[in-house]
Amino acid sequence: MPLMAAASTLRVRAAGNLDDPAVNHVFAAEHLAKRAETIEQTADYIIFRTGDGERGWIVLYNNTDQSADYVVQYRTRNWNWMNKSVTQCVLWRNAASPYVGGLTERIFFGHLLSTYQTIMSDYRQTPSGHDFWIARMKQAISRGHRVGVANTNHHTVAWFDPAAGRTFLAWLRQQDAYGPTAKYQSLRYVISA
Repeated sequence: MPLMAAASTLRVRAAGNLDDPAVNHVFAAEHLAKRAETIEQTADYIIFRTGDGERGWIVLYNNTDQSADYVVQYRTRNWNWMNKSVTQCVLWRNAASPYVGGLTERIFFGHLLSTYQTIMSDYRQTPSGHDFWIARMKQAISRGHRVGVANTNHHTVAWFDPAAGRTFLAWLRQQDAYGPTAKYQSLRYVISA
């Protein structure tokens, strides 16, 4: 049984096909059984965390149809040059779910940032990931958090200073932190409480 459970979880990771109801139901049931912490619970849904706190999943489980409506895979990393940080590796949501509105902001700021104090993007440079991070960084600035660009090769962080007279987007363009080539893989967006 554990081998079958591991195999189906790997299929979900590899295929990323939580849109398939059969795959989604298996994923949701496996992760509900591994629940380590309940973050929020209502009659309609449960938001819970699996894993040991260092790596795992945050899942919104829809009680009505027994499916995962929102999924975040996370992992932490201890840096010797920066605070311990958490990274969202996978983010998936069912846009038709009545429960996912505003959930990204609640999970990102209400759970991950309050638990780990620093959130860092992963090495993948996709247009949708870039847009996601720009939106989160703008929200972070409006909430009074620090945002920056970390260079994991040089062990440095360039922090945005709102008092410096430049807009966030002008500062970000100057950082040259996004692109499709391998040279950008060591550059990560950072939000710190």
